[in-house]
Amino acid sequence: MDAKQTQGELPEFFARLRERHTEAQALFGDDTRSRLLGGTAIAIARHGLRESSVEQILEASGFSRRTFYKIFRSKEAAVEALFQTCAELLVIAVRSSVERAETPAEKVIAAVDCYLELLELGGPLLISLQAEAIRPNSPLAVHREFVFQALVGLLDLHVRASLGMAVDPYVFRCLLMGMEGLIIEAERRAEFTVRERERVRAAFLPVLLRTLAPEGAKLARLPRAPE
Repeated sequence: MDAKQTQGELPEFFARLRERHTEAQALFGDDTRSRLLGGTAIAIARHGLRESSVEQILEASGFSRRTFYKIFRSKEAAVEALFQTCAELLVIAVRSSVERAETPAEKVIAAVDCYLELLELGGPLLISLQAEAIRPNSPLAVHREFVFQALVGLLDLHVRASLGMAVDPYVFRCLLMGMEGLIIEAERRAEFTVRERERVRAAFLPVLLRTLAPEGAKLARLPRAPE
């Protein structure tokens, strides 16, 4: 099979990322490695993270076994490379979104919005990798930690600018892990839609801004329970 025959499926996973975030162009290119990562994404989407195989990656990407093993030593290595690429994209995109915002509060909101948008765009594929990365012995865990450290660093930088004080990084980690857990749970119910993303945002941002607000600040109201 010609590898280009599968490229029509890739927009389901990457096209919107490329459209909204130019940073994705360099990370998801048209070279052999990138196309194998695309095949890995397709195989996972079709068959599941644990059930997918090297053969299914080859079928999706159109490459030979020999070509695959020149680049990756195993399916697990290809999956890790895919998640690492997604993690790098997420951090680059969040930083870019933060740079475009003006005030410290707007920068914090921009970071949250970009994070949620990328997970919603990545859909079940990216969220299943994120859930796998939570396992401490998972090879994906180090890349999840890379994302968390980057996001905590960004939040810390702009909260210092806003409040003039350093907040314990555990505050940011607790908030981020709570948001991550809501997203994974929603995806397990097959409900992480745009509407659900907005609900997570509406629940998370007031809590975050209340936690970080200076004394005497007017606080955003918490969202009411859905009827």
